[in-house]
Amino acid sequence: MRRALFSRSLGLVLGAIFMLSWLAQSITGVAAYNEHQLGNLPCDNGGPRSPSRLAQRTPPTE
Repeated sequence: MRRALFSRSLGLVLGAIFMLSWLAQSITGVAAYNEHQLGNLPCDNGGPRSPSRLAQRTPPTE
């Protein structure tokens, strides 16, 4: 048993790394897709948007 596990350890480690990276990529892909879908929604609040606080504090560049 121990010898069989040792002889297949490289394949098991590489397979685990592959599966974990595949899982991480699928999770981030779903998150990116959802963010893209939310970005396509109209967000009209009925009036003009006010500038951000950072833009109000930053002096204009010349």
